[in-house]
Formats: sequence, C-alpha cells, structure tokens
Amino acid sequence: MGTALSLHVPSVREQPVGQLFNTITNGVRKMPAYGSQISVEDRWAILLYVRTLQRSRNATLDDVPPEFRDQFALRQQDSNAPRRTDARG
Repeated sequence: MGTALSLHVPSVREQPVGQLFNTITNGVRKMPAYGSQISVEDRWAILLYVRTLQRSRNATLDDVPPEFRDQFALRQQDSNAPRRTDARG
C-alpha cells in the first residue's frame, strides 16, 4: 500500500480547494471516499484547517500582523539564546 502524501508538499499545497474537497468527498487512488461519513460543513472545516496548517509551515514575518512583529522578534531572540546544559539548568 502506498504512503499518503504530506499535506505540505507543493503538489498538495497548490491544489485548488475544490479539488481537495472532491478528494475528501469521492476519494482518489487508494484514499476512500468520505462524502457519506463527513458532512459538507465539516469537509469545508477540514479544508480550512489544512490550509491553515500549510500556511503556518510556510509563513514569513510578513504574515504576522505589524502590531505583533516585535513580540515575535523577541521570541525568536529568546529561542536562539544559548541554553545551559549543566545540572543547574
């Protein structure tokens, strides 16, 4: 059985939402159809969630609202700071 594609590969990220909706509804290749098990509203909610995950994986500072960019920069600096590795932590 083949391995499912990552939702983050370009071939999936670049698919129109209608195509992804159709895949969930009717299945494709080895993926079964879920149209009878998942309501239309929930299928759209799944697609919004997937798109959010995809965007977060490929986000840039320009995706952060200007009023939050300074906070993000401070967190980045903290995460790049050297960490203590001795027992005193």
